Amino acid sequence: MSVQPVEIETRVGIDGAVTPLRILWQGRWVQIGQISRTWSDDDGDHWLVMIAPPQKVLDIIHTPQGEWRVYDPSSRFVA
Repeated sequence: MSVQPVEIETRVGIDGAVTPLRILWQGRWVQIGQISRTWSDDDGDHWLVMIAPPQKVLDIIHTPQGEWRVYDPSSRFVA
């Protein structure tokens, strides 16, 4: 699994909920168009998002150490 550090712009709600708004992806800021699900595990808090353009699904991870990382699920299918 290739997880890379990234910069994320977020919004923090009154209730403390964090919502990713855009990501610095491949050298440019890209809007997060849709968040399809969220979960937490030992790696941190996850947001499965769609960025556009390009139409791409990414797993954004906020680690327990406070770092933002991104995982491209489609990369696991590349031979």
